[in-house]
Amino acid sequence: MAARTVPIRSALGGRVTVLPEETRPVVWRGRIARKPEHEGGEIIGVESGSPASSIDLQPGDRLIAINGQPVHDVIDFQFASADDDLAVIIQRSGHNREIHATGDQMIGLRFAEPTFDGITWCNNKCPFCFVKMNPARARPTLYLKDDDYRLSALYGNFVTLTNLVENDWKRIDEQRLSPLYVSVHAIDPALRSRLLGNPNAPPILEQLDRLASLGISYHTQAVLCPGLNDGPELDALIDAIARRRPRALSLSLVPLGLTGTGKHPPYLRRHTAAEAAAIVDRSKPYRRAFRRETGHTFLFPSDELYFTGGRPLPPGNHYDGYAQFQNGVGMSRSLLDEWRGHRRWLGRRRFTRGATIVTGALAAGLLAPIVDELRRVSGLRLDFIPLENAFFGSIVTVAGLLTGRDIGNALHGRDLADIVVLPRFTLDSRGERFLDDVTPSQLARELGRPIAFVEHARDLLDALGGSDRTVTPCAA
Repeated sequence: MAARTVPIRSALGGRVTVLPEETRPVVWRGRIARKPEHEGGEIIGVESGSPASSIDLQPGDRLIAINGQPVHDVIDFQFASADDDLAVIIQRSGHNREIHATGDQMIGLRFAEPTFDGITWCNNKCPFCFVKMNPARARPTLYLKDDDYRLSALYGNFVTLTNLVENDWKRIDEQRLSPLYVSVHAIDPALRSRLLGNPNAPPILEQLDRLASLGISYHTQAVLCPGLNDGPELDALIDAIARRRPRALSLSLVPLGLTGTGKHPPYLRRHTAAEAAAIVDRSKPYRRAFRRETGHTFLFPSDELYFTGGRPLPPGNHYDGYAQFQNGVGMSRSLLDEWRGHRRWLGRRRFTRGATIVTGALAAGLLAPIVDELRRVSGLRLDFIPLENAFFGSIVTVAGLLTGRDIGNALHGRDLADIVVLPRFTLDSRGERFLDDVTPSQLARELGRPIAFVEHARDLLDALGGSDRTVTPCAA
């Protein structure tokens, strides 16, 4: 199993590999967090040939402290490892021991989790919280309602800043945890408290100004709820965040997401096509003005708003380097531009196997012309199947929320092509499980076909050309 390398978004600029564990949080140490079963960070691997392989560290060891300072997470680990001479306390078989090493010799360690002392739990009760709308039998991490600034610094998770204590602010300052990703939603304190379900939420603009005073930059987002924060309140939000540039790096506008299975207040609903188009149109003068002023767009409606509202996607240079790519901003434009780069070489490629290509309903209009062109050029059998989401409900149309059972049920009994092609985003970060805990191998065996999980246009072309680089075989 390949681990993922996570960049620390800080001045240190180092890298560490972590494999987040999928367990549930509990109350611990007076804050709401997932209590660790053991002290320290578990080492699960030492990369062969890395500097760390030259010292006495092995899988199963737990890193407790460096130079007398407890290590609470991989961020602490990287900062502590920046020293030249290290006295490292590890725990092995229940006993502590000291190892002396240089900072360079700590490169190549793999940890089970990014945080060693638990994960800070969200203290909000947002009426639109997707976690509360999840059905039963989903992947355990779907019920993990974290709001931990460390995960924001590590992964780009959005946090509300409502649970920060003074020690958190001090650490953000000392370790230069920048940029952070902040969910703003609204700047009016009463409206934001309502959207967060938290009457004690601190004034967000004061918190953003405090980040700026520390030299910390931040990206922001607003989850838009029809009739609540998508009208004049949105204008006020855009103006306020834009005035905080350059520390404010971007603002994304994301539509409310609901499932067909969970409970939510009756006043919440999805945006209509006209409402989504109005949000895109409302943001357009701001985006034009920002580009004239600074050369940066700064404000980004999500892809879903463009699709729902029937508005054309902006060009690639609109997205300022795709700073909020993982928030559904610019993914579609990136795919189209990547496909345009591959089109000129299609005639030189050798295609050897047909495919049954599956995606969610939202992306069907984007992908259908690409599949049609590939079918004409390759001469292959290429079936294209946009699926309805039965697990979360038909109102959920994004491909990343398709489950293994839904895919298996939809394809059961069909005459499938040589391989099945699925979006890589249907799997967890390690590529091991769908949202309902079905594994790729289980689904491949059920379908009797190998499955190619693709993230880029190149992945699809390679799979059709016979490459098994992203393919899960169907063998038992």
